[in-house]
Formats: sequence, C-alpha cells, structure tokens
Amino acid sequence: MKRYIVLSVLAVVFFWGFVGMVQAGLSDGLVGYYPFNGNADDESGSGNYGVADGVTLVKDRHENNGRAYSFDGNDKIAINSPITTSITYSVSLWMRYSSVLSSNQILLANGGDTNGSQGLAIFIVGTGLSYPVENIDYGRSVAFSFAEETLDIRGSVFAPISPDDWHHIVAIRDPYSSDHKAVIYINGVKYADSISTIDSGNRFGEINNMMFGTSSASPGAVSLNGELDDIRVYDRILSESEINQLYHEGEACEDNYDEGYEAGKQYCIDNPEACGISTNGGFTQADLDAKYAEGKDDGYDEGYRTGIDSCDNPIIVPDSNCATFDLFTNTLSVPCLNMGKTYWVDMKLEGDHLTIDGFGEVE
Repeated sequence: MKRYIVLSVLAVVFFWGFVGMVQAGLSDGLVGYYPFNGNADDESGSGNYGVADGVTLVKDRHENNGRAYSFDGNDKIAINSPITTSITYSVSLWMRYSSVLSSNQILLANGGDTNGSQGLAIFIVGTGLSYPVENIDYGRSVAFSFAEETLDIRGSVFAPISPDDWHHIVAIRDPYSSDHKAVIYINGVKYADSISTIDSGNRFGEINNMMFGTSSASPGAVSLNGELDDIRVYDRILSESEINQLYHEGEACEDNYDEGYEAGKQYCIDNPEACGISTNGGFTQADLDAKYAEGKDDGYDEGYRTGIDSCDNPIIVPDSNCATFDLFTNTLSVPCLNMGKTYWVDMKLEGDHLTIDGFGEVE
C-alpha cells in the first residue's frame, strides 16, 4: 500500500475534471428533467417542454417557494412529446398527495393506464378500484403500469405509500432482465422487483404525449390532488447508488438554509434593538418569536449563499472502497470525493485494477 499526496497542478486538475464526470452521471441518458424552477420547462436539453394548465407554484420539500407544482384535481401539465418511447427506462419524481380518492390519481402518464393504451403510468391507487393482487392498501398504494406491443405485455407493480408526506418514487422498466422485471423504489427502498399483474394478447394504441397530474386517456377522471416536483425521465436503468443520490439530493442545501435561519434568530436575540425589539418589555413570547423570524435576514444571507453553493457543488459522502482505476479502459471510478481541497490517497494494485482504499484531507 502506498500513500500519495495529490499536490501537483496536473493531479488537482485531473481530480477537478473527475468531479464533472461524477456530476454528469445523473445527466447520462436523461431525456426529460422538470425541476419546476418557476416553470414547466425541460432542463435536460431534449426540448420536451411542458405547458402548465391550472397548476399553482408552491413550496417544495425543502420549503423553497415556487419550486414545486400543486394540482387540485382539475389541473395538468401537458408535455409536447411522450418524453420516451423506449421499453427500457427509469422515472424519478417527488410527490405528495393530500386526499384519498375512489378514483386513481395519475402522477404522470403517456399511456399504459387503460386496456387499449401503450406506454407507462404511475398513479395512486383509488379506493374504488380492484386489482387481482393481494395486500393492496387501496388509497395508500402507488402503482407503476406499463403496456408494450413489442413484447405483447401489459403489467403493473405496486408499493405502499402514505398521504400528506413527500415521497421519492423511482420506477424502472427493464424488460430484458429475468421475469420481465419492473421495479418501484419508495424513498430509496425497493418495494417491488417483479410484475404483480401481467396480461398478453391485448390491444395496443399509440403512445401518447406525456401528461403530469392526469392522463390523456381519461383526463379529469383520474387527476391528482397533491404536489409534484423534480421529475426526471431516463432512457436507461438507474443504479441503486444513483437512486440513493437522487433521494438525498438537496439535503445539504436544506441544512444550510436552516443554519442561516438560526443564525439570524440568534443575531436578534443577541442584538434585539437592531431587529426592532424593545428591551423595555411589553412583548409577549409570540411577539418576540415573530420579531426573531422577521430578523432572520440579518443572518440568513450567509446561510442562503452557503446553501446555494452546496446545491451547485454537491458534497458526495465517502464510503469504503470508493475508487478504482481500470488499467485497460483508463477509467477512474470515484463516486465519493468532495472536491476543492488537497487529499492523501492510499492506493494498491490488485490484478488489473488500481484500488483506492482510503483518502482524507491534508491538514
């Protein structure tokens, strides 16, 4: 085992270059990306733009204003294409639903939710529905349905979910694996990896343009009462590590926003006059709390800037055996470095791989 210090300009540039490769990983195969940053634009570069109809911008799961869309059962976002027509794909989204309804509540669909359709649909299962599957908690289950004329197959998988909380959902269709696999992950946990219902010999229509919050097959009858955010569609299979990265995305930002708020509140406690709080009494605790909240901006800016910094340069948490170098392909795989600093690295050669067993910041 040898320990190396990453000090040279070339080495530092190399590692900085690699950070770009790590961050680009979640852009690989991305054919639709909707962060809802005040609009329904596709930020994947694929041009699959959405038109918002009736939806309202609200706070996202990190309490950021205007960064998610709310649907009231009559709203939708219509995309100008199906986004994907592949039969191998992954869909990642954040959602929260507020009402348990008798009808299904479509999160997104380009087909797959009716007998004559083709494509995919992800929806909350209504209490008035019935599926030939045991242990479905109607009103508290999410379904991923798909229909593919190429393979003459129509199927669904189900997973438990609860109203009123934000959930991260990933649906994966990998038809060339064993048992025509379909998978659902809820908050990073795999709940289904084989098809719960399956049928063949169906009629198949054309794949429709993608809709968020309803279905083009039955608009208005299966619409969402809830919120959607950060929708991503890939034409490839996401790995479990990528799913975990998406699930934890933005947490560093949230922590820094909270720290900024607390710093502002403490500033007002320490400097009440600067925040317009009289030191002569006459304020109830509720008044003081309101003043602390108003004065948070005095300490919030720095925390906010730090939070934005964390979003733009995400901290990737190290794990064991996190880096390998393939001598044949000259590929360095390091899914865990936080760049911008100087590190020591322990490396050893094992067969045709150079393994990095440990690293740390140089004090």
